[in-house]
Amino acid sequence: MVAKVALLWGLIASLVAAGIFCFVQVLATNTESHRYRPVSDRGNFVESSGRLLAWAGDAAFAVSVKLWRPVFDMLCIASAYLGEWVLSRPAGRVLAPAANTIQFRERCERISR
Repeated sequence: MVAKVALLWGLIASLVAAGIFCFVQVLATNTESHRYRPVSDRGNFVESSGRLLAWAGDAAFAVSVKLWRPVFDMLCIASAYLGEWVLSRPAGRVLAPAANTIQFRERCERISR
């Protein structure tokens, strides 16, 4: 159990670090110029490779944001419906039995059609 928790925290920390790195790279790219192009230098292969990888990461991040936007919009709408449902419940019935969960799923399916 402890190993699973440690693995989960390690995964979360890795995702946070990757997110911070991507954010810093996007900021650095946007402040350098409007259209960042990696400069290749045959004398310094490591730095040129790093610039190319940063550029490729920025491009991949921009494409993934555009592709995943509809999914995030759908999740936002679903969370709004869930919040509305929770607030409409009496105070003692927020933790609904299975029958109410099935009714909620059916309502969501009807709304999404």
